[in-house]
Amino acid sequence: MLRLINLGVNDQLIYDLVIDCCSEMGMFQVAHQLLDEMSKRNLSPQFNTFASLLNSACRYKNNETIKFAMAYMAENGYISQPITEHNTLIQKLCDLRKTYAAEMLFKTAVDEQRSLEHETYGCMLRALSIKSHLKEAIEIHHIIEHKSIKVNPVFYNEFIDTLCDVNTSKEVDCLLTDLISKGYKPSTTALSKCITFRCKKRRWKEAEEFAELAQQESIVLEASCCGILIKHYSNRGQIDLAVNLHNLMEKKDCCMDSIAYNALISGLLEVLRVEEAERIFDYMKNKNLLISESFVTMINGLCRESKLKKAMKLHDVMLEMGLKPCFKVYKRLICNFR
Repeated sequence: MLRLINLGVNDQLIYDLVIDCCSEMGMFQVAHQLLDEMSKRNLSPQFNTFASLLNSACRYKNNETIKFAMAYMAENGYISQPITEHNTLIQKLCDLRKTYAAEMLFKTAVDEQRSLEHETYGCMLRALSIKSHLKEAIEIHHIIEHKSIKVNPVFYNEFIDTLCDVNTSKEVDCLLTDLISKGYKPSTTALSKCITFRCKKRRWKEAEEFAELAQQESIVLEASCCGILIKHYSNRGQIDLAVNLHNLMEKKDCCMDSIAYNALISGLLEVLRVEEAERIFDYMKNKNLLISESFVTMINGLCRESKLKKAMKLHDVMLEMGLKPCFKVYKRLICNFR
């Protein structure tokens, strides 16, 4: 693009893109030169162009360029000098995701005890969250809480989803729990990812707490996440928790993988809840999720309860479906009928 400009291409968009790129890379001297060239060619830089330059200058803590960008913006009528429209400017920068510039102006306004609109706090929270500047976003949240600022809940959507992506901080877990308890709901995907991560790291206590909170707040988790939890509950003998979670999935017409279902059926049969195991088995059948292991588990359970007629019927269905297990397993299975 620099080559195009050097060839004399007189295009506003190309200049804007190159200045944005140079600013991102910290090449401020080149950006300054390009702005001067635009002026000579009677091209007027857009607000976005100055915002990119200012944002990168704030990011790199280049005070000279910050002053230059602010002066240029005032000269082109985008801001007043001194700044009087803090709210409008900060909100506009947030909408453009120019968070470094927005944060600089926000802190200046706070230090000068300027009156900031509640929406400005919300815009800052959302923009910082989208850019994954979590530390700064949490600081804004604490200010909102401390000053009892009424922020539209929509501004919290990205914040709470970003909190779900953080996997190591106890402080963040407490904050996330507090926000969900207050009615702020993360997306299904974000909370499911949060719980799944903890399950895979075997941080079961944390995973169970978030899963319980999700049920209390009527947040439906993704099927894959529910499957991991149900398998865990079933293997640990927490059958009521497993069944309750599956019932919620069933109401939404969702289903998990066959391995998780087999664990649930096995857990139910272990505590002699045969009818419930049969119901789950039928649900699997309706969803085409039955595998050889499902039949083996169910047949063994029915035989232990002396329900041989039902067991034999399932045996025949298993063979009809072509799901006969390996020779060794099948040999043990048919021993139940002797």
